[in-house]
Amino acid sequence: MFYVPCSMDGYDLSELSPCTHEEADTRMILHSLYAARLGHEVASIRTVDTDVVVLAVVHFKALGL
Repeated sequence: MFYVPCSMDGYDLSELSPCTHEEADTRMILHSLYAARLGHEVASIRTVDTDVVVLAVVHFKALGL
């Protein structure tokens, strides 16, 4: 399991701000992509929403996780 840093010093969060995604499911993918860009190689998204699963599968290659 990983946690995306939200307020840690030394991280440039300008890519995430301002976040214009209204739905939480697209925000999860956005945060996963950001974590991958920071060098994380493993991610775990826990959900019961099939929309999130579909988005994760569609964007799996772009995430590089």
